[in-house]
Amino acid sequence: MNKFFNNFTGGEWTPLLDGRSDLQKYDSSCRALENFRVMAHGGTRFRTGFEHKHSIPENAVTRLLP
Repeated sequence: MNKFFNNFTGGEWTPLLDGRSDLQKYDSSCRALENFRVMAHGGTRFRTGFEHKHSIPENAVTRLLP
C-alpha cells in the first residue's frame, strides 16, 4: 500500500536519511522537489516560469547578466 504525502514543510532530505522513519520530520519531507515551491501550509505549487520581455535582432551581440 502506498502512502500519500501532502505536506513538505520538512524540506528536501539527503538519501542518507531515507531509512530514518523515527525522526519527527520524516513524514513531512521529500528526497527531491524540482520545479515546485513549498507553501507555508505544507502543500506545493508549480514554480513560475519565465516571461518573454523583448525580442532582439538576429545579428545583435548579447550577453546574460545575473
